[in-house]
Amino acid sequence: MNAVNEQEPVSPQNAVLLLVDEQEGLFDRIHQPEQTRSTLVALARCARLLGIPAVMTTALAAGPNGPQLQELTETFAGQEVIDRTLVNAWHDRRARDAVVATGTVRRKLLIAGTGLDVCAQLPALASAADGYQPYVVDACGRFEPQPSVATVSRLTQAGVALVNTRVVVLEAIADNAHPKAKEIYATLPAGLVTMEMPAGSSRRCQESALRPTRPGRTARPSRPPANARRRSALPSYSAAAADGGPPGSPAGASSRSRWRSMSAPDSRTHHQPQSSRARVAKIGGLPSRFPLPSRSPSQRLQPGSCEFRNRSREAVGGRRGFRTPTSSMSS
Repeated sequence: MNAVNEQEPVSPQNAVLLLVDEQEGLFDRIHQPEQTRSTLVALARCARLLGIPAVMTTALAAGPNGPQLQELTETFAGQEVIDRTLVNAWHDRRARDAVVATGTVRRKLLIAGTGLDVCAQLPALASAADGYQPYVVDACGRFEPQPSVATVSRLTQAGVALVNTRVVVLEAIADNAHPKAKEIYATLPAGLVTMEMPAGSSRRCQESALRPTRPGRTARPSRPPANARRRSALPSYSAAAADGGPPGSPAGASSRSRWRSMSAPDSRTHHQPQSSRARVAKIGGLPSRFPLPSRSPSQRLQPGSCEFRNRSREAVGGRRGFRTPTSSMSS
């Protein structure tokens, strides 16, 4: 028996599909039966389009489990469905021999069962022990809302891959130039881009949609960057520069009035220089950016004192000619 190359991708030449116990009676008891049915049928139809052979087996079809799903029987019309009594489908010689008969190079086994914990897990573990590389596809049903942690842990420890239906089909198709690509994309569940362009689109748009992006080329942003939006909120510099005034000042006004408008405490302009009064410590009623530590009533500075005047000069950087407003001073 040939050893499987685990690094080789899934392809129509090295894969075989094993459908275990996909029966009507079991589907009535699984979680989300409609979603599981649509995914399973899509997997089976894509396998037929790609030329991947399928082996189908049921358990006690004459009993409460019921016959195989009608969609699968129609997809693989005329193909035998192996009915068995053994719990593990891989232990049934007929099912195992059917997989071996597909060819010695087909070592990648895609498994989908109505029950993940039994129908898919047990054949996956047994086939892995025989040298196959099994892939358990998400087209399996579950009798509980969430997959069993024990099942997932046991499968991963045994080297079994858990794959998504769309991903494994796209891995097998390999090239969008495949002659069956259009049918395969239409068969897969919703969520992938279609191979057809909207009606009315030009030939040039169709070619550009399929043309790959050149290396190093980035898409143009749909909105300007944040720094550009901030710059647009700043006042215009052209009128002020033409009048010889400072940036942001209204045109036509004198230079003195413009500077006063920029240094006024109640100015609403965005680009406002810091005025000297904004640096004055909070002594009396002046605005503050450097508050002094709190003092007791007996230690507070009294307006008109020497220390009051010295601290006022230090706060404005020792500017000469500074006078404290008379509203907050007492002679």
